[in-house]
Amino acid sequence: MAISRRSFLQVGAVAAVAAGTPLSAAAFALTDKNQKWVSSRGIPLLSKATFASLLNTSFQILPDRQQKVRVELVEIEDFTQAQKQPNRAGNECFSLAFRPSSHPRLKQATYRVRHDNLGDFDLFIGRVKSEKYGMVYEAIINHIAS
Repeated sequence: MAISRRSFLQVGAVAAVAAGTPLSAAAFALTDKNQKWVSSRGIPLLSKATFASLLNTSFQILPDRQQKVRVELVEIEDFTQAQKQPNRAGNECFSLAFRPSSHPRLKQATYRVRHDNLGDFDLFIGRVKSEKYGMVYEAIINHIAS
């Protein structure tokens, strides 16, 4: 059976994306008919409503082999309307801006994040410059309902 270049590249691209996507069974579990993600403590995660109630509260970023970084959730920006997606239930796109209490130098990566009310979960975080807050760490969450 001959393998075409196109099929080889498609399979390779899917494998690369799958390898770079961390899935933590301890942090996330698929539950109930609504297919919502929940934290290790059973609290729904990764929705704008969940994070809106935690605005201006403290989180911890837990880098491997480094001291934890304390950050504050200072801003939630909604991108749903900018995407021009139909406003169906489950469609959400928003960013979370975290201001560090010190000046750590974390690389753009997936980190374990901890909050007293949510427990532990993973977020892909990168450093960006904010006009309002200076240097912040940002996570973008995008849900598209099928």
